[in-house]
Amino acid sequence: MRHASGKSIRLPFQPPYQGAALFAFLQGRTIGGLECVVGNTYHRRVGPQAVVQAQLVEDGIRVTIPPAAIDQEAILARVRRLFDLAADPIAIDALLAESPRLVASVRARPGIRVPGVWDPYEGAVRAILGQQVSVTRATALATRLCERFGDGAFPAAEDLAQADVASIGVPGTRGRAVAAIAERVAAEGDAWLQDANALRLAFAA
Repeated sequence: MRHASGKSIRLPFQPPYQGAALFAFLQGRTIGGLECVVGNTYHRRVGPQAVVQAQLVEDGIRVTIPPAAIDQEAILARVRRLFDLAADPIAIDALLAESPRLVASVRARPGIRVPGVWDPYEGAVRAILGQQVSVTRATALATRLCERFGDGAFPAAEDLAQADVASIGVPGTRGRAVAAIAERVAAEGDAWLQDANALRLAFAA
């Protein structure tokens, strides 16, 4: 994946920030050809010749957006979500530390964040692909999905809605669940994915 070049913007976070743990989590789940993690730098393809770079620095995440990127604000929003930059670790750690079982862990590793997703629709599809399989297998399936239906990018909802998803090596029911989510996202957008009840019903399809 080519090194990103272009406009750089620093997105701040409230410390403490266990960035190394978050980048390690992402590294084990990257989709080949679409994203990669090198050390504390995440790379994401957003176009045929456009790669976004998000690098952990001392006081934030430095995002480099290539000139070819169309919607820079949308990219920044995705990075904020992926790296959980809006979290208040002080408040979170204080609440977690109230649990006798968690207090030692919180003190040892303050500022743990919840890894996000680049895109809610993508996250939902990957969650279905990862059901009842290992992380390695789930990542391989996501890579295969992109190669077969996305031409290197994550497949658009309109394309997956009509695709034979089971052909990548998942059970038919799981393939149909992916197609059902894609069909609804294609018709309504992805705002409904924020509704836990709606998402639960979709996963049960």
